[in-house]
Amino acid sequence: MKRILLIVAIMATSLVGFAQVGVGTTSPQAALDISSTNSGLLVPRLANGAAVTTPVNGMIIYDLSSNEFNYFQNGQWTNTASLLGRIGAAADRPDVVNCIVTVAELGTIVPLITGLVPANEILYQDYIDTAGDSFSNPATTAELQTMVNEVNDAVTLGIPYVVSVTGQTWMDRNLGATQVATSSTDAASLGNLYQWGRGNDGHEDRASLTGNILYTAGDSTHDRFITNTVSPFDWRSALDDTLWNTGTEAAPVKTATDPCPTGYCVPTVTELDAERSQFPTQDFAGLFASDLKLPSTSYRKNDGSVVSPITVSMYWTSSISQTDGNRAMRLFATPTLSDINDLARAYGASVRCIKE
Repeated sequence: MKRILLIVAIMATSLVGFAQVGVGTTSPQAALDISSTNSGLLVPRLANGAAVTTPVNGMIIYDLSSNEFNYFQNGQWTNTASLLGRIGAAADRPDVVNCIVTVAELGTIVPLITGLVPANEILYQDYIDTAGDSFSNPATTAELQTMVNEVNDAVTLGIPYVVSVTGQTWMDRNLGATQVATSSTDAASLGNLYQWGRGNDGHEDRASLTGNILYTAGDSTHDRFITNTVSPFDWRSALDDTLWNTGTEAAPVKTATDPCPTGYCVPTVTELDAERSQFPTQDFAGLFASDLKLPSTSYRKNDGSVVSPITVSMYWTSSISQTDGNRAMRLFATPTLSDINDLARAYGASVRCIKE
């Protein structure tokens, strides 16, 4: 009899070990199947995750300190939905809520964000704080992946940058400038003046010598600002519309003569006009008050003379005029207005580079 009872006990233990448990149902469909028409499942309610002495991946609690469900994964408690909401709230404009999200927290978001660099944590926080319009509320993993890619690329390139209200990444200063503008007429922030389509060959220096011998194909001797007071007022003997963009307006392709550093290029008129539309005011003050902090740069005439910065400001785009093919598009501003229009290519204007 004892032997029979032992066999029965062993069989019962085996059945329990492999059985599905049902609560409120006689046909469980999982290891634990709870069925009810008037109640729910109550998980442990704790002050916070620290109250759990030996957490394991997959553990779930209700955090009373934050009034939310938390789960344990990869060494810490988190809540993806709550975290994305916090990031979305911090990505406000103007910046009222400072972002304090950590790389460790970003690493818990599912789907996983790739390429996270712990050393870039503050830069990720700054990006979220300054690029509010680039994020939804709550933020999305796609938006955060874009942020990580942008920040990592900028760090790799070693180029100071700013993310504008449009979500685009720009250099934080003009080409040739030694600092971000502190005012509309900050001399150290004005930068170089480029003839349209030319690279960094020396002509862009505001004090460069001038010459009146037009460039011809294959000529590599020019390092001067080339003057031309005869229509169509180009610095070349033959027009070339592809000097700064061999692609299209919608899909620009950087060229060898583009003066911007690696990873950046001269913006299209569409890109620069999108920024202009967000200026607080359409004038010098609005340019400087924008995310790009554009100073009043002046310009260089086709005779080589430089106009006073307090009078006018000009920024080139890579786009050709659609109304006059001899000219190229620029941002034009004065103390009382700003506009997008065209200009002869022999003139010298500033360049603010955008990330490719």
